[in-house]
Amino acid sequence: MDHMTDNSKNKIFLETEIFRKESNKPITWKDIKHIEFQDDDKINIGFDEGFYSENNSWDPHYYVTITRNVLETDEQYQKRQEQIKLDEKWSRARQFKSYKSLKIKFEDSCKYCGSPTGSCTDVEAESCSENPNNLK
Repeated sequence: MDHMTDNSKNKIFLETEIFRKESNKPITWKDIKHIEFQDDDKINIGFDEGFYSENNSWDPHYYVTITRNVLETDEQYQKRQEQIKLDEKWSRARQFKSYKSLKIKFEDSCKYCGSPTGSCTDVEAESCSENPNNLK
């Protein structure tokens, strides 16, 4: 199941694989005619030529997959909402950590050019080229 990213409070549609078949013979109508197709079903049919190596090999084969957008279940919705809350919590924690490290890095710097304290005095800061009051 492939989840579509959405932070909304409403239920969303998820792309769900409803049928899959692999065969060493071509896929025919009789293989899929039992499926009640909907207008927006996605059908992917193809042939894989195979691959051979010492460690990983597969034979040539035909395949078909059919996917459909299905409204998420109550359980999926609840799980997604919990994940959104957890992601927001972690994001805020990472942002705060970045903020603290940048604050420490720049709190003893010139507020205009970022030079370390001592290399740009207040008098120099007034003439600092980064000072927006000194537009030339």
